[in-house]
Amino acid sequence: MMSLSFKPRILPLLLLLFFYACNEQAPPADSQPAVIEIQTSADSLSQVPFLYAGANDSLCLSWLRQVDSTNWALEYSVLDNDNWTPVREVMARSDLFVNWADFPSIVVGENGQKAFHWLQKSGEGTYAYDVRFKLERISESIVPHDDGTATEHGFVSILPQSGGGFLLHWLDGRNYAADKKEMTLRAARISSDGAISDEAIVDERVCDCCQTDAALIPGGSVIVYRDRSDDEIRDISIARRIGNEWEAPKSIWDDNWKIAGCPVNGPAVSAHGAFVAVAWFTGARDIPTVLLAVSKDGGANFDVPIRVDDGNPLGRVDVEIRADKSIWVSWLEQEAQAVNIRLKSFTPAGNEQSALTAATTSAERRSGFPRMAATNKDLYLALTDVSGGKMQVKLARVRLDSKM
Repeated sequence: MMSLSFKPRILPLLLLLFFYACNEQAPPADSQPAVIEIQTSADSLSQVPFLYAGANDSLCLSWLRQVDSTNWALEYSVLDNDNWTPVREVMARSDLFVNWADFPSIVVGENGQKAFHWLQKSGEGTYAYDVRFKLERISESIVPHDDGTATEHGFVSILPQSGGGFLLHWLDGRNYAADKKEMTLRAARISSDGAISDEAIVDERVCDCCQTDAALIPGGSVIVYRDRSDDEIRDISIARRIGNEWEAPKSIWDDNWKIAGCPVNGPAVSAHGAFVAVAWFTGARDIPTVLLAVSKDGGANFDVPIRVDDGNPLGRVDVEIRADKSIWVSWLEQEAQAVNIRLKSFTPAGNEQSALTAATTSAERRSGFPRMAATNKDLYLALTDVSGGKMQVKLARVRLDSKM
């Protein structure tokens, strides 16, 4: 396949299932960022996109493509200087676990080495699957956990490590094999040649099926996730890894959301040095809410969270901090008969700067979780478009004013 080049186009304002800019609850229209559709190499049978911003403003986009009734392929392409590299296939199999909320990822290491993960069935049970991790230029995938149980392992977050290699975090269901109905959060390092080390239990009891997210901070990293107390309080916790040591997890804020089952609605984190932002959804007191909390000391302490949503959120959040420490939050908002992907930006002090609608989507599970990534110049948003009965990965670029 030849490299694909294109000229981005600003989309018509009234197209409901594509991208448009909007000036509600925001500064005047002439100061609003423009949302531009970016053509991708993902075909009409693609879904569950993932974005990763690499070096020199490059953007990695991965997705799953349905090959036929039983086979799926994990594919990716890199946007570099407005040109897509040829689509590369990471693997294609008939035994993948494909799920709207638990999706594969792509990450680029310090030395430019790409790493991928996906989920692969390990037994006959619906939720019997393993994490599979693959390094670029190494043919075989590896399993970071060694329990060998046909239980759930997923909701992975991967970080590049200084000097090469990667740090993996995942939810691990091995305790279910012993009839202990508790999910754990675990982590392990994988070197650039595939050696596994430093496996650790980060938290012994967490929510079963909410996404995790991780970010690098000076001297270490943080992982955020939905916790689970003995009396079923499922608020958002953070654990910090300083050097090679994990600190005890702690709650970011006491929402006190008591819920008997998993809401499948995990948090998101971004960091710029020691400046850390965490966004999440809560249904505490039967009031659906998206919150944003900021830390100035690498996640050790957080300010009182601010409310982000417009009054009727569905969650599915993401967050990005740009180089100027402005914070962007995305989430799904139910508005009249539409479900919109909303974006808001905030100053480092938490003051709202911009608010816009990036796309109209669906509340259906198959629409998945929109993903964001920020380069030095722009903000990108990937989603699964489910209009017309088909599923296809779409990408938008938010053109940001140089002052933002």
